Amino acid sequence: MPQVQFTYDPLAITRFVMTRYVEEKIQGQYYKAKQFACYEFLDSMTDEELESILRQFIKQENLEEITFKDWENDARIIWDIISELERYKDLETKFKKAGYGLTGLGVLDKSDNTFYDCAFVGHWVRVMEIVENKYPDIFPALQEMYFYADVNESHGYTRDQVDDFILNQFQLIGESKSLKDYIGA
Repeated sequence: MPQVQFTYDPLAITRFVMTRYVEEKIQGQYYKAKQFACYEFLDSMTDEELESILRQFIKQENLEEITFKDWENDARIIWDIISELERYKDLETKFKKAGYGLTGLGVLDKSDNTFYDCAFVGHWVRVMEIVENKYPDIFPALQEMYFYADVNESHGYTRDQVDDFILNQFQLIGESKSLKDYIGA
């Protein structure tokens, strides 16, 4: 059988494999923010960024070369690497903030740009859960002040400190009430 000689661009092939993976394994299977973030990441990924990701893939998988013989598994691992990159996380958060998360609603913790999905009218419950789990030192004061409007100091925090913390720390996405309405500020 005659052979045809040709050259190829390994980065172009990698981009093709990554796009195919998104189309077959992510598109329509996950919330829109993830889908949009994947496509935007691919569209804006530089060659240098892709090379860095591939170096990490090679090192992590202890490979000598990338063959894509098991392209789905390789692409999944590469996407796992990408999903841990701050730029990708920021893109996904951007789309969640635009209402494309699981529910279109959520709470953003501005300290680390983490988005927490929530149900309709579930914003305040989610804020309380986040504070309880992530900021346990201020949670008892928040809880007491939320339930008792006449309490102005609790567990070493003043009402102004708790209110400022909530207003500066969180952003509600798709809310029907503002944070100020919940804390009475």
